[in-house]
Order: sequence, then C-alpha cells, then structure tokens
Amino acid sequence: MGRRRRNQQTTETPGETKTEARGERKETKQDYKLDKTALKTELVKAKGNRLKWLAVVMGLGLACYLALSSGGGVNLLTKVKSLIGL
Repeated sequence: MGRRRRNQQTTETPGETKTEARGERKETKQDYKLDKTALKTELVKAKGNRLKWLAVVMGLGLACYLALSSGGGVNLLTKVKSLIGL
C-alpha cells in the first residue's frame, strides 16, 4: 500500500487566484520595508538629537572646568557670590 498524501491547504480565498495572492503578498512586503525604513530614519534623528545635547553639556562642563582650574575662576566665583548676596 502506498503513502497517502495530505491535501495541501491553500492560503487563498476561494475567489482569489495565485497571481492575485502573490501580488498582495508583494505589496505587504513592500509596505513593511517602507515602514521599517521610516522607523530607522526616526531612530537616527533621535540619536543625533541626543548626541547633540550630550556634546553641548560636555562642552559646558569642560569650559567651567577650565575656567575654574586656571585661577580665573576665583574672580568668577566671587562675582557670583556677590550677585547672590553671600
């Protein structure tokens, strides 16, 4: 006795042909790729914005450090203290 073959289940709806199903899958795949590209673009923009602000904060910190460590920071601190009223 030979092997029985199982009936292959089709993913098509009864009124749909193979070419229509293939075209629909192709469109779905293209939409997915476009969405993925758009999300990657948003991610790159967000990372760039974050790194920009990180660079600004680091630059301000470096400028403050150099101003205070060079000795000129003492005059700056006394001026700030006089403005605050300490």
